[in-house]
Amino acid sequence: MHASPPEKTPILASSGPLRRLVLMLGIRKEFHDLDLRARVVLGQLPMSVLSLATLVLGLTLYPELLANPLFAAGQILQAVLLAACILIPWDRLPSLSYWSIPILDFAVVGFLREGAGESLSAIGVLSVLPVIWLTVSGRAPALAGLIIFLAPLLMLWVPVFIADRSIRAGDLLAPVMLPLVLLGIWATLHSVLQSLKVQHAQLLAKDEALSHALEESRRNETLLDGIAEAIDVGIVAVDEDGHDVLRNRKQRAIHQLATPPDIPDPNESQLEVYSDDGATSLPAEERPVRRAVNGESFSELVVRLGRGRGQRAFSVSARQIRTRAGAPAGRVIAFNDVTELQEALAAKDEFVSSVSHELRTPLTSILGYLELCLDDEERLPPDTAARLHIIERNTERLLVLVGDLLATAAGTMKIQRQATALAELIDNCVASARP
Repeated sequence: MHASPPEKTPILASSGPLRRLVLMLGIRKEFHDLDLRARVVLGQLPMSVLSLATLVLGLTLYPELLANPLFAAGQILQAVLLAACILIPWDRLPSLSYWSIPILDFAVVGFLREGAGESLSAIGVLSVLPVIWLTVSGRAPALAGLIIFLAPLLMLWVPVFIADRSIRAGDLLAPVMLPLVLLGIWATLHSVLQSLKVQHAQLLAKDEALSHALEESRRNETLLDGIAEAIDVGIVAVDEDGHDVLRNRKQRAIHQLATPPDIPDPNESQLEVYSDDGATSLPAEERPVRRAVNGESFSELVVRLGRGRGQRAFSVSARQIRTRAGAPAGRVIAFNDVTELQEALAAKDEFVSSVSHELRTPLTSILGYLELCLDDEERLPPDTAARLHIIERNTERLLVLVGDLLATAAGTMKIQRQATALAELIDNCVASARP
């Protein structure tokens, strides 16, 4: 017959005295991780130790106990049971075969109790040990309760039946109290065990939920780290005290760019940070990270980092980080490299300025010659004079546009409202479009 798989010992058996006993014996596993034979041995060990204690106590105080065959039989039976626990491969036997050990422990207690008599009257308390073992095994609770009641009852009744005297009703009823007490202990332990099982299941469920949450948090953290490392924008996050909690690959390179050659590990005030002109060093309190730590939020603050030809321009933005409850949790600062953009804008302005200057010279010349032509306007045919005025008006308009381009490139462009004769504007448009 094949044995059922070794059952797990409930949580009650994996903690408390049994667990401490496992550790005392140098076993580096949890109780429920041991094989069935080891658990049976450890379950029987308290009874063996206490039986040995009664033997030592008997030898010390009552040497005559060894001459009592019942007391000797109890000690021998206990030794045999411990040897059986060690030698028998319980995992190969049918399920609950090991229950024979705690059941026979009641016989051990019976022999010791009858053999000791009044000398060791409290020896019957040892009956609690097999009760605890049967209860914490967690198997067949109804059968365990029945055994716990009947086994000690038989332990007390057998001496009454084999005694050489008549049996009275009181002889059978008086011993019932001990089985009832043991049954009460079983009921209490069983109730506690069931409660612990429920709590254990709840803890396992919470542990599983926390494990899922932790795994999800780790996945999100890995995703966030991947995104932060992939983007080409420097990101640094600081907590409320100003300590870095996140710095991506780009930001580490930016920090290295701003590091002075003679200072391997500079603080914020020692970094080479300049204003937009690239020459004025920013005071420590005006630097982007310090301003963010001080609680400011800003966007598109242009600073330059480094020196010489390797200097780069960055557009810096800072925002506050908040928890889901809305509490401040720090700041995040983003450094976006705008060096090429600034260079492109400068090249555009230079191009516009150059082209505008080049256009102004021929336009001025055209206006000069038109004025010369119109000095003798009365000698010109009316149609020709009108056409020259149109050319003059559009040339002046082009000159104004060129001036606007130059003002835009120089950054001095201003738009002002002024009163305009709408009819004259329409007449000029019609005149230009009439041909």
